[in-house]
Amino acid sequence: MTHHLNRGDGGSHIWNWLDQAAKQAFLAEAKAAYPRQTCEHEDTLLSRMIDRLEHIAYLRRQTKTALLFRLKGDAPGVWKTYKVKNATLESLREHLHKRCGDKLEMIASDDIEAAADFDFAFTPDPFCEQILAQFSE
Repeated sequence: MTHHLNRGDGGSHIWNWLDQAAKQAFLAEAKAAYPRQTCEHEDTLLSRMIDRLEHIAYLRRQTKTALLFRLKGDAPGVWKTYKVKNATLESLREHLHKRCGDKLEMIASDDIEAAADFDFAFTPDPFCEQILAQFSE
């Protein structure tokens, strides 16, 4: 679909689209995702997609040795942990359900991608925040 390059020098991403229809679809999605932005919609969307994939990888690593969970009312992006030592994940899950009941909002290992999406729903987009800050000064 595309060859993509980012030299890491603070400039824009460099795109070489192989499929023009895919380019138009991606640009439309990027503009819909960031309607208040005036430029670099696709760069912002790509950066957010990469951040999300890295966050999913982080959550997968964390859930190998700990049970991550959220209670209703926890601050956005905060996960409580139970380290898995002698207990199994299933026994910890049962313990959490008994102890927390209806207060339990989510267990990350049940659906890693949903947990990442939950975190990203509360993560401000740095580029958009920077642009909005300039207009509010």
